[in-house]
Amino acid sequence: MCFILTPTTEKKIADKDLIVYKICSSADEKKAEAYFQRYYYQVNILQPVIELIEIDETVFPSLTNKTACAFDYKDSLYLKLCGYNSERGWKAIQKGYHSLTTEYRCNEDRERDRMTIGQFIIPEGSTYYIDEARQMIVSDRIIYQKPLNI
Repeated sequence: MCFILTPTTEKKIADKDLIVYKICSSADEKKAEAYFQRYYYQVNILQPVIELIEIDETVFPSLTNKTACAFDYKDSLYLKLCGYNSERGWKAIQKGYHSLTTEYRCNEDRERDRMTIGQFIIPEGSTYYIDEARQMIVSDRIIYQKPLNI
C-alpha cells in the first residue's frame, strides 16, 4: 500500500498512544491478519520498526512491488485531489503500518461478509504521517490490541 503525502502533510511523533483501526481478514483475542498485505499481528506485541521513507515519481519506476499500490500514480484522480499534478510531482510512503483513524472509515471500506476490524495502537514515540481528510495514517510502529465486535 502507499500513503500519498499532500503538500501540507508533516512527519509527526506521537506524544501519546494513538488508537487506530485496520481492516482484517480475521481477528480474535490472540491475533489478527491484515486484509491487505496478509500480515499477521500477535496481540500486545510491538511490531518491528519500519523506517518511513518518502519516495517520489522518480523512484517509483524502479520499485519491484508496484502492485502494492492500488492505482496508476501519474494519472490518478486521487493525486489530483491531493493537489499534485505531473509538473509538481508527488511523494508517498510505501512501507509502513497503514491504518485508518476511525471505525466508521473501516466500515465504509470493508466487505462485511469477508472482513472484520481490528483495533491497534500506535505507541507513544512512534513516527507517523496522518491524512485527516481521508482518515488515513501510516506509522513506523504498531501494536494489535483487540478485535472489534461488529
